[in-house]
Amino acid sequence: MRYKILIAIAMMAASLSLTSCWEDDVPPVLPPVNGGGGDNPGDVTPTFTLTYGENHFDYTGYEPCKDKPVEIWSYIPVGGDMKKMPVLMVFPGESLDADMHIRIWESLADDKKVMLFGFNFKSASNTTEYTTGGMRIGGKNIDVAETWSFNCVEQFFKELKMLTGNENNTYDMWGHSAGGQFVHRFVTFMPEASVGKAVVANSGWYTMPYDDFGYDFPHSIKGINCIDWTKALPKLFGRKMYIQLGLNDTDRSGLNTAEGSDKQGQNRLERGRYYFEQSKKQAQKIGCPFVWEKTEVPGVAHNALGMQPAAAKVLY
Repeated sequence: MRYKILIAIAMMAASLSLTSCWEDDVPPVLPPVNGGGGDNPGDVTPTFTLTYGENHFDYTGYEPCKDKPVEIWSYIPVGGDMKKMPVLMVFPGESLDADMHIRIWESLADDKKVMLFGFNFKSASNTTEYTTGGMRIGGKNIDVAETWSFNCVEQFFKELKMLTGNENNTYDMWGHSAGGQFVHRFVTFMPEASVGKAVVANSGWYTMPYDDFGYDFPHSIKGINCIDWTKALPKLFGRKMYIQLGLNDTDRSGLNTAEGSDKQGQNRLERGRYYFEQSKKQAQKIGCPFVWEKTEVPGVAHNALGMQPAAAKVLY
């Protein structure tokens, strides 16, 4: 009898052990943690949940833009520590296919253990509203920083830190085509943002970081007066921003052909070179360090997949 009892106990223990293993294999839905990670304020309330693997949800956590949901696709590598993993924010072209752009990065994310978040600003009225972060709507410039959709990214990061306890105080950004336009303007007009590295790939046109370009915003910073440019420009030029250009990206089809765009060059390659060199001259003019880097990728035209390896090299 005693022998049978011991066998029963052993079988129960084995059953519990197996159950425990199976439970570990199920991607958990994360509850909010108290206090968040790093220097994140403790009064931020997460408005979303996450599991390991792919996630898809609408984000409305930034109150001034609550009526314009942002569609977010994410990928959290199984086996990664959400408290430690770096964060990459991904911004697609005008097709708003963040899901596809996220999948370009999934292999690296698994290998390097990086959390990926792709942003579709599907509520934008047109591509210009998306690429200017809500700074230009209906042909008018919006000179009120609190209303810009750029803020959604920063608020999302705060909530992410609160949700996961992530200890990183910065996130990285990668944008291709229209997404590259969004990223370089984000870095320009959000001087206090928590950006670590920002990669701008194959943008169609740029906002020049000075006010005597001959054209107002969105082709230059002229007309945006809610920012103290004496402080913001040195921060901009001191950012780890990478301008990456496909050497074969010389087709004019689909390009913005406004005068302020064509002044920058006749194609994306020429415009990227112009933006980099003129920004470097402006940094020298105001006497501040310029730490940006430019990479020209051989054999690649206007293709996000082809540009990703160059970005991966500088990011991780």
